[in-house]
Amino acid sequence: AAAVGAAVQNMHIQTSKFPHLACYWSSWHNDARDSDEMKEFLSMEDEDKCFGFFIVAQQSERFSKTRDRRRRDRSLMDVEWRTE
Repeated sequence: AAAVGAAVQNMHIQTSKFPHLACYWSSWHNDARDSDEMKEFLSMEDEDKCFGFFIVAQQSERFSKTRDRRRRDRSLMDVEWRTE
């Protein structure tokens, strides 16, 4: 599960580079996510598990000229490398 969380975080970071994209992670409704129909749709084997869905959408053309409303604190982008 930790690897899935890291992968989702990386996808969020990557999509933040594209202002015309919107995305979110959802574990969705358990009954739908864990259903046999979903396993068949995703071509999953018996040992596979679906943790959720990463939804990516492109912004409508009519909203593309509006200002970017994402707020990021620049201090969150700083990295401190520790070697010891």
